[in-house]
Amino acid sequence: MSPHQIRHSAITSYLNSSDGDTRGAQALSRHADARTLSIYDSNRHQRQKHVSNTLGGMLD
Repeated sequence: MSPHQIRHSAITSYLNSSDGDTRGAQALSRHADARTLSIYDSNRHQRQKHVSNTLGGMLD
């Protein structure tokens, strides 16, 4: 467990509990660029996992 992992978990938890309030998450995280939060939001929705599973299913 590192400070960065704790911070990442806090931001992701806030996004989950606030139904994706990126402005609030930006204030919490103090990221200057709101686009950085798209990484957290993408992880929250597990988009990469979904895409990988979809593509994997096409190969079966």
